[in-house]
Amino acid sequence: MDVLDEKDDLLDVPAFGEDVEKIFSVKREKRNRNDYIDSQPKLIRLAAVFCIALLIAAYFLMPGNKVYALSISGNRSLPKKYIEELSGITNDSYFYGTVPMLVEKKIMEEPLVESCKVRLQKGNVVRIEITEKKTIGYRYYDDAYLLFADGSESKLKSEYLGIIAEVPLIVGFDEDEQTRLLAKAFSTVDREMIQEIAEITQYALPYDSEIMKILMRNGGYFIANYYNADVINHYNAFYDKLSHKDWCIFAVDASQYADAYSHICPWDDTAEEREYWTDEKGRIIVNEYGDGIVKHYYTDLAGEPALDEHGKRIPIPIDENGHEIKDADFQDHYEKGYYKTGVLVIPEEPEETPDPEASPQPETTPKPDDIG
Repeated sequence: MDVLDEKDDLLDVPAFGEDVEKIFSVKREKRNRNDYIDSQPKLIRLAAVFCIALLIAAYFLMPGNKVYALSISGNRSLPKKYIEELSGITNDSYFYGTVPMLVEKKIMEEPLVESCKVRLQKGNVVRIEITEKKTIGYRYYDDAYLLFADGSESKLKSEYLGIIAEVPLIVGFDEDEQTRLLAKAFSTVDREMIQEIAEITQYALPYDSEIMKILMRNGGYFIANYYNADVINHYNAFYDKLSHKDWCIFAVDASQYADAYSHICPWDDTAEEREYWTDEKGRIIVNEYGDGIVKHYYTDLAGEPALDEHGKRIPIPIDENGHEIKDADFQDHYEKGYYKTGVLVIPEEPEETPDPEASPQPETTPKPDDIG
C-alpha cells in the first residue's frame, strides 16, 4: 500500500486567499470582455467618421475637385461677369461644395432677375439659367429707375448701366395708377419692339387726355392709349407703307375697321383744326383705308356755317363705311327748318279731312235688277 506524503497532499488544496483571487480574476476578464464587446460599435463609428474625414480631406487636396467652368444663359441685359459675381462661384470654388439652392437664393436678390435655376453637370461644370424681368423703360426721380412689366421699379445700378441703350426713356406718368396702366399696356409688347422705342411721353388730345406719344428710334411717331398699345408690334409693317414718313401712326382698337391709320402729327397740324368722327367710347372711326374720318359741316348759301336751333354747326352724316351721306336738297330743307335738331327731320304730310259742306257723291252700288 502506498502511503501519501502528507506534504504533497497539503500542496494540492488551495488556500482560502488564492480561491478568492481566482474568482475576482475571472470576473475581471468577463468585465473586460463585455467592455470590449460594448465598445466595438463606437470603434466602428469612430473608424467610419475617420475614414470619411480622410476621404473629404483627400478630395479637397486633389487638384481636380474645383469648378472647371461656369455656364450662364438666359441673360439679356445683365452681364455674365455680374451674374458670376452674384453667384459667388469662382475657379477656386469646390464643385461638390456648391449648393444649388444657396446659389439661386443669392442671384434672386437681384431685382432684375425673375427666376433662376442652378445645376451641377458632368465635368465639374456649374450651369446657371436665369430669366430677366421684362423692362419697359427707365425714368428719373432723384436717380434713374427701371420700370418693369409687372409694375415694379428698381434703381438703375452701374453694373448694368448699358440697359438704358436698349429701353426707352419714360417722361410723365407720375401718378401710381398711370404707372400701373403704362406697365400693363406694354406687358404685351414684344421685347424686340421695346428696343426700337426711343422715348415714351405722356400726351393729350382733344378726344383723349391720356395718350402715349411714342418716339421710335427711326424717327417715326406712334400714338396710342393704354388699351391699344400692343398694336405697336406691327409698327414696322405700318411704317413701310407710309407715303409720308413724317406723319404719325395712330393706333385704334381691334373693333375698328383697321388696327391703325396715318395722319399728320397733331403738333404739326397748324393749317386748320380737324375734328374726327368718334364712336360712343370716344375712339376715332376710320375708313377702309385706315384713315381717320374728318367731320365736315354744312354751310348756307352765303358760305357761313349752317346752325341748328341751338346755334351748333350741322354735321354731314356718314354711313357705316365712313362715307358721307350728303343731303342733295340741304338748302331747301334748311330754309324750311327741317334741320332745327341738327339732323334732317321732314315732318309728315297731314292727312286730308273730308269737307262737310261738300255735296254727297252718288251711290255707285248697282241695283239688284241691274245685275246680269
